[in-house]
Amino acid sequence: MRIAPIGFSSYQNFISGTQGVQGAQAAYLLGCLYYDKRQYDLAVANWETSKELDAAFPTVHRSLALAYYNKLNDAEAAVSEMEEAFGLDE
Repeated sequence: MRIAPIGFSSYQNFISGTQGVQGAQAAYLLGCLYYDKRQYDLAVANWETSKELDAAFPTVHRSLALAYYNKLNDAEAAVSEMEEAFGLDE
Protein backbone atom coordinates (compact mmCIF):
# COMPACT_ATOMS: atom_id res chain seq x y z
CA MET A 1 0.00 0.00 0.00
CA ARG A 2 1.24 3.49 -0.84
CA ILE A 3 1.33 6.01 2.00
CA ALA A 4 0.30 9.48 0.93
CA PRO A 5 2.00 12.46 2.52
CA ILE A 6 -0.13 14.19 5.13
CA GLY A 7 0.62 16.95 7.57
CA PHE A 8 2.73 15.90 10.56
CA SER A 9 0.34 17.26 13.17
CA SER A 10 -2.64 15.50 11.57
CA TYR A 11 -0.70 12.25 11.50
CA GLN A 12 0.38 12.66 15.11
CA ASN A 13 -3.22 13.30 16.18
CA PHE A 14 -4.38 10.24 14.28
CA ILE A 15 -1.71 7.99 15.76
CA SER A 16 -2.19 9.20 19.32
CA GLY A 17 -5.95 8.69 19.12
CA THR A 18 -5.75 5.19 17.67
CA GLN A 19 -3.04 3.47 19.69
CA GLY A 20 -3.94 -0.15 20.26
CA VAL A 21 -6.36 -0.30 17.34
CA GLN A 22 -5.69 -3.26 15.06
CA GLY A 23 -7.08 -5.21 12.13
CA ALA A 24 -10.29 -4.19 10.44
CA GLN A 25 -10.84 -1.18 12.68
CA ALA A 26 -7.34 0.15 12.02
CA ALA A 27 -7.82 -0.16 8.24
CA TYR A 28 -11.21 1.52 8.55
CA LEU A 29 -9.83 4.46 10.53
CA LEU A 30 -6.90 4.87 8.17
CA GLY A 31 -9.42 4.96 5.31
CA CYS A 32 -11.28 7.74 7.12
CA LEU A 33 -8.07 9.72 7.46
CA TYR A 34 -7.30 9.33 3.76
CA TYR A 35 -10.87 10.30 2.82
CA ASP A 36 -10.57 13.44 4.92
CA LYS A 37 -7.33 14.26 3.09
CA ARG A 38 -9.09 13.71 -0.27
CA GLN A 39 -7.00 10.65 -1.02
CA TYR A 40 -10.09 8.76 -2.16
CA ASP A 41 -8.32 5.85 -3.86
CA LEU A 42 -6.35 5.12 -0.69
CA ALA A 43 -9.46 5.53 1.45
CA VAL A 44 -11.35 2.99 -0.64
CA ALA A 45 -8.39 0.59 -0.62
CA ASN A 46 -8.21 0.70 3.18
CA TRP A 47 -11.97 0.30 3.55
CA GLU A 48 -11.90 -2.69 1.22
CA THR A 49 -9.14 -4.18 3.39
CA SER A 50 -11.26 -3.53 6.46
CA LYS A 51 -14.21 -5.26 4.80
CA GLU A 52 -12.04 -8.28 3.96
CA LEU A 53 -10.93 -8.51 7.59
CA ASP A 54 -14.43 -8.04 9.07
CA ALA A 55 -17.30 -8.27 6.59
CA ALA A 56 -19.79 -7.94 9.48
CA PHE A 57 -18.79 -4.30 10.22
CA PRO A 58 -21.70 -2.26 8.79
CA THR A 59 -19.98 1.12 8.98
CA VAL A 60 -17.29 0.14 6.49
CA HIS A 61 -19.99 -0.88 4.00
CA ARG A 62 -21.67 2.49 4.46
CA SER A 63 -18.41 4.35 3.92
CA LEU A 64 -17.66 2.32 0.80
CA ALA A 65 -21.15 3.03 -0.51
CA LEU A 66 -20.67 6.76 -0.15
CA ALA A 67 -17.22 6.68 -1.76
CA TYR A 68 -18.36 4.45 -4.61
CA TYR A 69 -21.29 6.73 -5.36
CA ASN A 70 -19.82 10.18 -4.70
CA LYS A 71 -16.19 9.71 -5.75
CA LEU A 72 -16.04 6.72 -8.11
CA ASN A 73 -19.43 7.20 -9.83
CA ASP A 74 -20.30 3.53 -9.34
CA ALA A 75 -23.96 3.53 -8.33
CA GLU A 76 -24.34 -0.24 -8.63
CA ALA A 77 -21.50 -0.95 -6.18
CA ALA A 78 -22.80 1.80 -3.89
CA VAL A 79 -26.28 0.27 -3.71
CA SER A 80 -24.82 -3.17 -3.04
CA GLU A 81 -22.67 -1.87 -0.17
CA MET A 82 -25.52 0.16 1.34
CA GLU A 83 -27.85 -2.85 1.22
CA GLU A 84 -25.17 -4.90 2.97
CA ALA A 85 -24.76 -2.18 5.63
CA PHE A 86 -28.49 -2.03 6.31
CA GLY A 87 -28.72 -5.82 6.44
CA LEU A 88 -25.95 -6.02 9.01
CA ASP A 89 -27.36 -3.21 11.13
CA GLU A 90 -30.74 -4.89 11.70
